[in-house]
Amino acid sequence: LSRRDYEFLAKTNPEKKKMKESLEESRVLWQRKGKVSEGSLNNVRIHVVHNERMLENPNNRLLKVDRIFLVNESGEKFLLPFKSVSGAKAMANHVSRGGNPYDSNGQIISRAVNEMRNLGRFASATRSRTFEAAEASNVIRAAQTVKENLKRHLNRLSNNSRRFDESLQSLADFLGEQVDDVTEVKAWFTQQTYNENLDNYLASAAGAYKKLRENTLNKLDEVSDSVKNKILNPKFKLLLKADKS
Repeated sequence: LSRRDYEFLAKTNPEKKKMKESLEESRVLWQRKGKVSEGSLNNVRIHVVHNERMLENPNNRLLKVDRIFLVNESGEKFLLPFKSVSGAKAMANHVSRGGNPYDSNGQIISRAVNEMRNLGRFASATRSRTFEAAEASNVIRAAQTVKENLKRHLNRLSNNSRRFDESLQSLADFLGEQVDDVTEVKAWFTQQTYNENLDNYLASAAGAYKKLRENTLNKLDEVSDSVKNKILNPKFKLLLKADKS
């Protein structure tokens, strides 16, 4: 939709007006200067330094990133511990509220970016491979699911500045505790030989699998409680039908 489209929708639908305001807050207008793409979000400047000069293509700001800096209103310059542009936008929203990439909230964003990167590399390392353990496919599927969820969380932090604190807490809750013991999961990916490259990403994959398994168990508990409550209800009647076969 163009700006004119949003202005028309804003006049006829209050919800669309909120959408337009959120879009305006999150929009970054990029300028290219040699190897640097520059933009700003909520009065925080974003400097994306590329490994080489990039063609004038809007999508090129995502490519060949060497490092990313943020500069706040006071002129303080922060080197980000990752190279994700979407993560930089989320961090810029945090910095615009007086934070920095190295405080507790900044570390939540950095951890989410790193987990998303690790899960993406884990998917690449296991793509088109067949593993004997049935659990391996569950871990791969869990990794993809969690990666997509992390992407949505970071997009909310990039785009919805008015509910930033709520979105950040939601991300922290989703990340949960970090998984360090990967012994069991590692065994599932051992064929005749083990791919040592997986060591860099396996902790993230194990964490994703743990989230998926806990979510499944929680749903089973909910079903179990529902059945128990029905049985304890004095008005509950169990009807048995005769087998007509």
